[in-house]
Amino acid sequence: MNRREFLEILGIGIVGGKFVYGSIKDSIKGVREWQIYNELPNYIYNIETEGIVEEVGKNEVKGKGILVNNHFITCVHVTDISNVSIPTPFGIMNEKFKIISKDSFVEGNRLEELIFDEDRDIAVYKLCDWGNKKGRKEIKNFPCKPSSERYLGKKVYIVGNPRLGGKNIRNARISDLDSWNANESSEKDTKYCFGIDSQLIPGDSGTPCVSEDFELMGINSIGTKYGISYVTKIEEFLKC
Repeated sequence: MNRREFLEILGIGIVGGKFVYGSIKDSIKGVREWQIYNELPNYIYNIETEGIVEEVGKNEVKGKGILVNNHFITCVHVTDISNVSIPTPFGIMNEKFKIISKDSFVEGNRLEELIFDEDRDIAVYKLCDWGNKKGRKEIKNFPCKPSSERYLGKKVYIVGNPRLGGKNIRNARISDLDSWNANESSEKDTKYCFGIDSQLIPGDSGTPCVSEDFELMGINSIGTKYGISYVTKIEEFLKC
């Protein structure tokens, strides 16, 4: 075999190798995308919080969340029964009241509150084996590996539930790595979040944001009127 024949064979081998590698990579991406759209919504669970609020009486709120490392995580504002909407002559106004008692359940399983951090909008719970409701269901850990590997332009998926009306998966890009200023349309600080170039809708809060590599990037938290939104970084939950 002369030098030319050797180089030709080598070139064909390299091109063929790249083709095979590319095909395998595309196949893996296709499988992961199928899992994101068809499997991940099954790992998002309903959380119900009920209790007695001073001056108001009984109050209930509902939201979404996921189980990570056997701990249920979500946003504070989806389980906060103290923030009550009150009709006034000037329209509906939100006011906070003192909580006398409250209980939280996920799919009928009672939860013990471990972290309720309003500054970071982080709520972390532990599943209890007592005081559960009839018809309770088993809940499973979210299958994506937590990751803090973020860069501008990284493709992510919002595995959301807008208006609590059912699953709705949207893709987005990371548009802001660290947001240090309070959001103009919200009292919540976004410094524990990263930004995405897509709109979060009420009901999406507590649902996961995952990458196309099947990584759990964070928990959807803040939507704005400008079409951008903020996701609480997953490491904020893991370091609690």
